[in-house]
Amino acid sequence: MGKLFDIPKDKLAKRIDYLVNKFEIKGMIDKPVRKLSLGQRMRCEIVSSLIHSPEIIFLDEPTIGLDMIAKQKLRETINEIHDLE
Repeated sequence: MGKLFDIPKDKLAKRIDYLVNKFEIKGMIDKPVRKLSLGQRMRCEIVSSLIHSPEIIFLDEPTIGLDMIAKQKLRETINEIHDLE
């Protein structure tokens, strides 16, 4: 995604590190998508969609497959990212 949006490598590395830590997907990065649960895939897809710091993001059922705690954390993280940018 970073190459697709022509993001400089240093900025991309910082952004990826930030998002991976925020969405707690460090252990999932190298796994094939087919081996991830639905909730894990959703978190990875959201991180992928936030890599290029979009002004607007449309999420269609982003919490599908997540438990109650993960849903709340996702909402908090998205709000935090929104407030930072």
